Amino acid sequence: MTRVDGALPLPEAELAPEERSHRRRLLPLVAVVGPTALESVIDALRQGAWDILRAPAGEQELLDTICQAIQVSQAAQAESEARQRARHRLAQLTHREYEVFCAMAEGGCHRELAEALGISPRTLEVHRARLFRKLRIETYSELVRMAVAVGVLSRYPELPDAPGGDLQSTGRSP
Repeated sequence: MTRVDGALPLPEAELAPEERSHRRRLLPLVAVVGPTALESVIDALRQGAWDILRAPAGEQELLDTICQAIQVSQAAQAESEARQRARHRLAQLTHREYEVFCAMAEGGCHRELAEALGISPRTLEVHRARLFRKLRIETYSELVRMAVAVGVLSRYPELPDAPGGDLQSTGRSP
């Protein structure tokens, strides 16, 4: 946790950008600035401030903000560690198993996936079983979550356009 007063230089200003980025992930920054400290606000935002409070900040407001920042930071750290573990497990896959992983993450029935990969459906099943064991996953949804976590699959895939260009023409509501 770092506290920044508008009159004090920011402690991370002298660090290399990659070191600031690493510290930013581990230590959330809460800036407390005076009403006319626009330059300090801009500096704090550039260094990754999680929140900015107007001085004088109340003790409870400051404590609540610090607790929220720590919780968010801990969740981000846990997510980062899970992503690292997933990447390590993915590195254990053979090239073909990784291709099967990516194809399965994109979706489709096994027969279509096998055909696209140029293998039999039975061979696809063998690769699927091996990659599930190596990745320590049991379900297809775990595979998709892992693909999203490591960036193989977008969290928000683009939906195909409806024939009329909007949802109304499909009869579905938004």
